[in-house]
Amino acid sequence: MKEIDYIIFYEHVAREYESVLRLQSKLNTRGLKGVVLPIHYWRYASIAFFKPKCVVMPFLYGRDIDQHLKIQKVYGETLIININSEQILDNNSKKSNLPKDTYSRSATQCVWGERFAKELINCGVDKRNIFHTGSIRHDILNELKKEKNSSHEAILIPTSFSKTFVSPEYVEKINLDKQTLKERIKHVTQIRNIFFKDILDLANRYNEKIFTLRPHPYVELEHYKKVFLEVNNEKKLPENIIIERDGTIQEALVSVEKVISWFTTTIVDAYLMNKEIMIYDPIDSTEKINSELFRLTPKANSFKKIEEFVSSESNSQSISALDSYIKHVYGTIDGRATDRLSYLIHAKVQKKKHGKKINKIEYFKALLKTVYIDGAKYLLLKLGILGNFVPFYSGIQEDHKFNIWPGAKNEKVVKYSLKLTDTGFKFEEV
Repeated sequence: MKEIDYIIFYEHVAREYESVLRLQSKLNTRGLKGVVLPIHYWRYASIAFFKPKCVVMPFLYGRDIDQHLKIQKVYGETLIININSEQILDNNSKKSNLPKDTYSRSATQCVWGERFAKELINCGVDKRNIFHTGSIRHDILNELKKEKNSSHEAILIPTSFSKTFVSPEYVEKINLDKQTLKERIKHVTQIRNIFFKDILDLANRYNEKIFTLRPHPYVELEHYKKVFLEVNNEKKLPENIIIERDGTIQEALVSVEKVISWFTTTIVDAYLMNKEIMIYDPIDSTEKINSELFRLTPKANSFKKIEEFVSSESNSQSISALDSYIKHVYGTIDGRATDRLSYLIHAKVQKKKHGKKINKIEYFKALLKTVYIDGAKYLLLKLGILGNFVPFYSGIQEDHKFNIWPGAKNEKVVKYSLKLTDTGFKFEEV
């Protein structure tokens, strides 16, 4: 195995890949060496091939998220940093996305803004474990906002109907009350079907416009297309409906002026990029979705209203309540979150040394599992049949991409000092 400074694990290519590669480049500039790996595909190979000082996780909800513990069994104590990829909370996501045990609460926690920091403290996290880095996924916003190639005729439709597409096996793994979850899936399926039918109707009425549907990262594209066609009793998509998920959501937003969605946090990205936004909620979900974001965003509850949104001229939007929400949830969006996070990782790794002892028995187990679990998984993935054997993977088959040690750009190394506040450490540029 190779001694390295860090492993950065990511969950979804479409959501995180671009930002973690930026982070890796920043860390390389600071003199650290490490790898970026997909968490679903390198569970054991990461242990067999690399000996890290630090593990950067996209999430750490509890001890059952044990990737870090697997590495620790072999190499001894390692640092763990939790990026907390999901920081927009409602009553349901609080149950699943906040730390649940002493193990997860003791990790270094990265937060975007005050709202999530306070939630961490309320659930028992020591404020000295909380660092206000900002969201590395949103650093790209400042660059893309400068691009001016948007089109009034292009409409982006990011959808969050993911749980209506997942397998029963995956539903069983979700740490929520199963009866409540099944009722939620039934409700969302009804909305999805009306939504799909009305989008097709809009596309037929406004054939000069391009409607691009972007599925949630958990949903397999072909499965999504199949369901869209089945719901509409059609054999093929019209020429002005595209279903794709290329690049980041921010890159997809550059070329459009209007965004329609149901409940999805990408509506914030659209608003931050000065796009006109509208939630289409054909069956009133206000009571079922106890989310401030859902309540604050402009909504259309009928086909007539969503048609008016599509046909009208684009107007700049300023929603003061949504602006306040974004400030508290997202914190500072200044393009420097990756700088701050790389500084934090570098500061922690510098003080850490590689352990000299290796648990040979655990290493041998990891080596065997690399062959018959990760290796077999990767082979089935290449053959395009992994989802047939393990339905959990059917919607995340694009997430096997990985990148090892890309060349670091010639970037400025920023120095920071840390100031402890009531909600954790904040960074001050020196």
